[in-house]
Amino acid sequence: MSEDSRSTCDTATAPGDDSYADLCSDDNFYIHRIEDGHYLVLSVAKVRPILINETGKQFFDLLLECGTREACHARLFDEDVTDFDAFCAELDLLEFLDREPDKRAIDPERTYSIRRKIFYLQLTNRCNLNCTYCFNVEQRRNVHDLPLEQMKVILDKILPVAKEIKLTGGEPLLYRDLAAVIEHIRAFSEDTVIDLMSNGMSEFSRLDLETLRKVNSFCVSCDRLHGDCGERIGFRVDKFQKNIDYLIKNGWANKVQISSVATAFNEEDLKEVRAYCAANGFFHFVAARCPRSDADDEFTQMPTIESMRRLQRTGLEGTGGAIPVPPKTAIELRDRCGAANTTIGIGPEGDCYPCQGTYFPRFKLGNLLSQRLTEVVDTPLAEEMNRITSPTKKAVCSTCKLRHFCGGPCIGNLYPATGDPGGFSPALCHFAKRVVIDRLVHDVKFDAAATILEEERVAKPLAEQATREDSV
Repeated sequence: MSEDSRSTCDTATAPGDDSYADLCSDDNFYIHRIEDGHYLVLSVAKVRPILINETGKQFFDLLLECGTREACHARLFDEDVTDFDAFCAELDLLEFLDREPDKRAIDPERTYSIRRKIFYLQLTNRCNLNCTYCFNVEQRRNVHDLPLEQMKVILDKILPVAKEIKLTGGEPLLYRDLAAVIEHIRAFSEDTVIDLMSNGMSEFSRLDLETLRKVNSFCVSCDRLHGDCGERIGFRVDKFQKNIDYLIKNGWANKVQISSVATAFNEEDLKEVRAYCAANGFFHFVAARCPRSDADDEFTQMPTIESMRRLQRTGLEGTGGAIPVPPKTAIELRDRCGAANTTIGIGPEGDCYPCQGTYFPRFKLGNLLSQRLTEVVDTPLAEEMNRITSPTKKAVCSTCKLRHFCGGPCIGNLYPATGDPGGFSPALCHFAKRVVIDRLVHDVKFDAAATILEEERVAKPLAEQATREDSV
């Protein structure tokens, strides 16, 4: 593509309005206008984006109208033919105009029951906070902690296929036998990743140092570093800081991750948290507050895409893990959610759910105290989750041109908002589309040769991993 017909993502800015209208009538392409006269063009079949300027848009429209390059040449001025041919050459490299579906975009029909998994192990639903946006409110009303021996029964069933175990709650540090759980996991394997997810209000120092060394990461939640607790009722900055200082003092700053929930009202607070993470070398993860019902006021609590993007830029001057990931040449596909496939959530009584966001009776897969793991994951409900979380199988998403880039709203947000796991929420759909367009515009490099190399680099280890996991 000549310099006259393309631009890099650095020259484009985010959309200035809420319009995400498709400017292309062809079912195989999605065209979205961004500022400064640039256009994001997506190939639905090849699942690839390109970024072009006004001249490139004119060339592209001409290709769609005329069908052949020879017919296009007849419509072009002589001085434009060279630029047009250069533009087409890069489209050819990407097979951008090819309407044959790319193999990466095909939703494979395969079982995931034996794949190595990430388990969210909810040790307890007791919690010493009362966050207004908590997804776990109903469960917290029925406090239950399994005795250690029963917890070991669950662990022994999941450890052979566990790639990662996230110890969560409630607040996992309120579980009396937390240290014994960590020891039991590590005794089985040195390779299983152990993540301890805490609200930071219970003292890490109550665990001995040797036990803490066996934890791979400490994910601590924090939405603000001063003033009142905001929506995290009961949160105290001094307790949070004491715990973080304890981890730093013992040489584990590289294991610290801070998670925050972005709302429509806390951008400045989160900028401060993000800068704090950058200064200390912590990875910082920000999730958007999503509605827990279909009430209008729930949707007004959601942050804007623009505020989320500004948060990502905060901390760029630091040297820590808060710096955003550099632009990629290949966009990750969202052909199916990991729920009930590569991710399983386990409640404090052994009940299993598709993921950590679906702790609702509607999604109960089974119970590991009375069933084998295969009996839990090989169920009609697990198959249903495969269908309703796949954009190619879910009716409301199957014809959307963004389906392979977007994947649709998270089912953990969609179900409480609509009461239907296969339902449709205009607000959540709009938000999901804005997220994917923003990510494409800002985070993806538009270099044809590099895109092909990156896709091959990513695809090979993923294929090898799938082969290994299928042999478990």
